[in-house]
Amino acid sequence: MTQRNSSLELLRILSILGILYMHMLAEFGSKMQTGTQLLRVCSDSLFNAGVTCFVLISGYFGIKRNIKKLIYLDLMVIFYDIIGLVLYAMYGQSLGAKNILSAIFPIISGRYWFLSCYFFLALLAPYIEILLDHINKAQAEQLILLLLILFYAIPTFLYFQLMHDEGKGLVNMFVMYIIGRYFGKYKHQIEFSRRRLFVLFLVNLALIIGLNLVTGKVTGSLSTIWSRDCSLFILISALLIFGIFLRMEFRSSVINRIAESVLAIYVLSPYVQFVMEQYIPFESYDGKWYLPFVIAGLVMASAAICIGIDQARKGMIKLFVSCRRK
Repeated sequence: MTQRNSSLELLRILSILGILYMHMLAEFGSKMQTGTQLLRVCSDSLFNAGVTCFVLISGYFGIKRNIKKLIYLDLMVIFYDIIGLVLYAMYGQSLGAKNILSAIFPIISGRYWFLSCYFFLALLAPYIEILLDHINKAQAEQLILLLLILFYAIPTFLYFQLMHDEGKGLVNMFVMYIIGRYFGKYKHQIEFSRRRLFVLFLVNLALIIGLNLVTGKVTGSLSTIWSRDCSLFILISALLIFGIFLRMEFRSSVINRIAESVLAIYVLSPYVQFVMEQYIPFESYDGKWYLPFVIAGLVMASAAICIGIDQARKGMIKLFVSCRRK
């Protein structure tokens, strides 16, 4: 584990923390005060690139279709969903049949859109590899450009979406995976400066925030339309962030170990957040100057709890396996 470059593993961790931050802020609803609205716009503009970064990383390394690992992933999600349903029941939440069935069949039900798309992408990955192996670099670039025009440029500048999923679907992940594979296959032919990428990232981020604020002013309501997953600007942010971390080189067994629990954080965090909401009056922090720090603290606490539970689960599995071998 210590031999693996940890820069992209760190990006995985930061991406999931950013996603949790957005989810926490979403609890304030649409009637939040002005300061909270500004924080929401800034956080969506910055952190919504996280999902795209996840898929770029997967594409860069490539996904090997391993049915055993996919089954293990499915069982992990089911296990945590059962824990979540028990928590809901403990706090008096009604559990409908649809909710229970989607917890038992989380992948095919789309309970977690990202995991469902990742699962299906893993099944398609070998065929994507065959496609990219049979075209050259120029043809790959033409394919990527066409996909970007269809699924990013049109939704960004003309608003209309071909897929009607705000970019939260298999097509977006398919395109990002291809771009990630492009970087993986031609990384030695691509040169870029981290400093230049960082400057471009700041400019692009300022542009996204500005466009969201202007749109909100015109419409008279909170707007994060330029931060959608299908936004060309979010794609550019993700590519710039990915490039910055790709140029970093360091190793940390701790970071690699934490990164192994990223998917568990994604599944468990809604349940942890639900329990937090039973004891913490989120609405009392609306508009407060220290709200960003409160949310950051809650995000870190939620992630730590999820990691602890996931490590305990893995420890129990290892213990069970070792006992069976004896």
